[in-house]
This record gives sequence, structure tokens and C-alpha cells, in this order.
Amino acid sequence: MRGGASLVSGLILGLTLRLKLAAKRNELVMAKAGRSNHRYAESKSSVVAAAIAVLNRQGVSRMTLAAVGARLGYTAPTIQYYFNKKEELAAACLMQGIARLGEFLSSADGGSSVRERVGIFLSAYFDFRSRAAQGTVEEFPSFSDARALNILPVYKAYVEMYRRLRGLITDDGVQPQLKLALSSAAHLLLAEVHWTPVWFRKVYPEDSARFGERLFNILVDGIATTGADWTPVQIPVGLAELDSSDGASFEIFLRAACAQINEEGYRGTSVDKIAARINLTKGAFYHHIKTKDEIVLACFERTFDVIRRTIIAAEAVGNTGLQTLATLTTTLVKHQILGNAPLLRASAVDNMSDSDQVVIMTGIDRVVTRIASVISDGIADGSIRSIDAHIGAHAIMALINASDELPYFARGITPVEAVELYVWPVFKGLVPRAQHVSTRSNETN
Repeated sequence: MRGGASLVSGLILGLTLRLKLAAKRNELVMAKAGRSNHRYAESKSSVVAAAIAVLNRQGVSRMTLAAVGARLGYTAPTIQYYFNKKEELAAACLMQGIARLGEFLSSADGGSSVRERVGIFLSAYFDFRSRAAQGTVEEFPSFSDARALNILPVYKAYVEMYRRLRGLITDDGVQPQLKLALSSAAHLLLAEVHWTPVWFRKVYPEDSARFGERLFNILVDGIATTGADWTPVQIPVGLAELDSSDGASFEIFLRAACAQINEEGYRGTSVDKIAARINLTKGAFYHHIKTKDEIVLACFERTFDVIRRTIIAAEAVGNTGLQTLATLTTTLVKHQILGNAPLLRASAVDNMSDSDQVVIMTGIDRVVTRIASVISDGIADGSIRSIDAHIGAHAIMALINASDELPYFARGITPVEAVELYVWPVFKGLVPRAQHVSTRSNETN
């Protein structure tokens, strides 16, 4: 019996040792797998960070896996280990940007008022942009190619983030049926955020918070002096005349090109598609223009010229700087929403060559400087508050630039409603407008 017991004890001891060894091996395998997964996640994250930097400078059209790899010392096949196509990588960049916006929104959730929540949101955003400029975090991605990519998960994530933003500017006293006003205000806030890279080019990273506070001041308190008369004058947009002396009008072609690029992005545009919009052959315009980049440059030149003409026309009828600015802004926003002869959105610039980008950004700077001079006139005559004229001009450019997309976010909005619910907040303040809406807007939604 004792011998049998010893045999059983020996078997149990041996089995226990084998189980312990197996468990130890499993632990080692799992630990190795965990380290491997961690390294994979870290490497993939570094690829996305590098891709964002390339995307912001070259757009999806010019971005290549080789260019992304070059920033990391990798080859294109190495990048393909993580992302098979550049479109997948571009989508990952946008998803990361949406996730970052979600983090900023989460940080603002604890605010006790709309004003406080908007302040926290913008502060978090500008702090991140400052750290990105100093290289401590990845860059924030440009969303200029988001629509052209047409990737459903990105679209869904963006819409969900947009709804969270709309909730950020909703007080308990605001009723759900005021959706049109809130949607317009949320689109305005996003428009200002997406435009910031344009003026960040001329800001020291350490000054980001300062200029962020100035933008916050404009958005929540408005441009106009309290009690100032905000009465825009109805004027025509400063469009060029249609000249068909040498065949089909080039202005008609450029109007169609602007509409095509705004709708489908740089990647979704071709001379064939533009010509098809106006029922003409592309050969009719080859003596004017031959490449897509030449088309985009011509569209930007036309856009800058139309804005300049409209500023001059607004100054001719404006009694104060505020009235001139209101006339200019409402005229161009209503024009963009009607969409008959739209201006080109700035989103196309990312896909252009470095030299062309310099030309385009120089044109934007000239327009911004011209608008800033109108704001300075208003500050001098007392109709506009004492604000940073340069940031104020960029705020105006941002809302004009994004106005053609407003109907996608505020369904059914009319040009007249856009003036009240989208333009008015920049002049009178985003916070009061987020809590107020006209009877007409209530009926719409």
C-alpha cells in the first residue's frame, strides 16, 4: 500500500510540475505576444503620425507610401505591412484627427455653461496645436480631402463628433427643435477650427494660446459693438463679365470648375467632368488651360478677384466699417449657398505643388489683409469692438470658405436663414445665438 501511495504521489508531483512549466511557457508566450502587439501598435501609430505630416503638405493626391516611409526611414513595402493603400492610411489619419477632437470635447463636457465649454474646447485644441508645432505630439490632420475620400467609417465618425459638438453648445433650456440654429452654430465652430492652419503659419508655437483666446473672444462675444446697427446692404456679388468673344466663355468654365472641385475635391475633378457640366467639349478650353493644377490656380485667382470686387462694392455703400463687413459677408455667404457661380474652397490647396501653394497662400493673405483693413475702419468709427483685426479677418474668411457646406449640416437652410443663424453669430456672438432661434427656423425643423 505504501508503495502504491508513493507512486500516486510521484505522479501527482510530476503532473503538477508539468502544469507549472506549461503555465510558465504560456506566460512567456503571452508576454512575448503582448510585447509584439505593443511594438506593432507603436509602429503603426508612428506611421500614422508621419502620414499626417505628409497629408497636410501634399494632400491625398500627392501623398505616397514611399513619402511616408521616407520620414521614418522605411520603404514603401514596410508601410504596406500596416496599410495596404494610401487611401486606407489617409482614412486612418482622419480618424485620428476625429478622435483628437473627441478628446477635446470630452475635456469640455464638465463645463457649466456654453461659454465655459466652448472655451475649454478651444483651449484644448490650441494647446494641442502648440505642442504639435513643437514636435511633442503628432500634427493635427487637414480634413480637406475628407469628402473626396468618400470612406463611410470616416463619414460616420465625423458626423458623430459633429453631433457631440452640437451638444457642447446646447444649454438645458434649449429645446431639441432648435436643431437648425444649433447645427449652423456647430458648423461655424468647426469651420473656424479647420481654418486655423491658414493663419498658424505666421504664429509662433508659444503664442498659440494667446491667439486662441482672441478667436474665442470673437466667437463668443462677436465682432460688433454692443448696440451697433447691423444692417447689411443688398449688393450683387463682384462676378466677372461673361466674355465669349473667343468662343465659349472662360468665366463659365471656371464657375463650373469651382463647383466641381467643391463637390468632389481635387481628386474627383477632371477637364472632362468640368466640360460635361456645361455641355461642351474639353477642347474648347485647351487654348486657355491644359492641366488640372492650372485650372485650380485659375479658380483661386477668380475667387480672390470676386472677393476683392465685392469688398470694394460693399465699401461703396457702407456707412460704417461694421456695415461694410456685414454687407461683404452676407453677400458672399448667400452666394455660396445658392451655388450658381461658387467661389473655390481653400481645401484644394493641399494637393497643389509647393510653388503653387505659395502663390495661393499669398492670395489668401492679401484678401485677409484687405478684410482686416475694413475691421480696423470699424474699430476706428466705433461700430466694431476692439478685437484683433487680423484674427477677425480670418474668422470672416473661415465662415465664407465653409458656407457652401452649411446645407449638408443644417438641412433645408435657406440663404436668409444662413444670415441669421450662421453669419449673425460672428457679429453678435456665438453663445447667445446658440440659445436663440427665429420663429421661421422653428418651423423649418
